[in-house]
Amino acid sequence: MREEEISKVKEYYCEKLQKYPDVITSEDVQAITGYVKETVRRWIQSRKLVAIVYKSKYVITKNDFLDFVTSPSYVGITRKSQEHLSDFIKLGIVDEVGQRL
Repeated sequence: MREEEISKVKEYYCEKLQKYPDVITSEDVQAITGYVKETVRRWIQSRKLVAIVYKSKYVITKNDFLDFVTSPSYVGITRKSQEHLSDFIKLGIVDEVGQRL
């Protein structure tokens, strides 16, 4: 992504994260991105999304989440969730079928 796109994405997700605490759960990531539990778990296990285990749950800092949603791993997902696609359409990064603008 270009620098201005990264800034737009970070700003957009910062707004989405306002109602969440500084450390979010994998369930929060599911709600924000629209991806299922197994997908989020794979991101964490492959170290694409930085998380730690706290009281038997994965937790992610907001900054680590923001780094992830601006990374090639997230941006380059070809089969985007409806939420991911909707967010990136709103931001003017992809068109209605998910093609980069």
